[in-house]
Amino acid sequence: MLGAKPTIFDFLAYLQRTAVHRKPPKKRTAIVQGSRWSDGSTSRLSTRSHVHSHAHDHNYCMQSPTKLKQKLTGVVSALESAKKKLKIAHQCNRRLHNRVNSMNTEQSAMSA
Repeated sequence: MLGAKPTIFDFLAYLQRTAVHRKPPKKRTAIVQGSRWSDGSTSRLSTRSHVHSHAHDHNYCMQSPTKLKQKLTGVVSALESAKKKLKIAHQCNRRLHNRVNSMNTEQSAMSA
């Protein structure tokens, strides 16, 4: 095996891989031409900038999935912290209510 030389194997046609040749993707430079705006002027804007300028106006325009996931995790953590704060506030109110009730019972017992 020391003096082995690489050779080209001649496989049968059905065992060989066929290379798929594809055309390169087209360059898409869509331009909105002659569109009328509310002020009556016509302008040439690229579709991409047109979509991004309106993405902030409409909440149904989807951002990238990673940004949406980050936003979701932030909202979930804020919800959890709000639930904890609400639980603590309820516990504090319950303790104060119990203290007032016990003082009222002591006061009524002293006056009777």
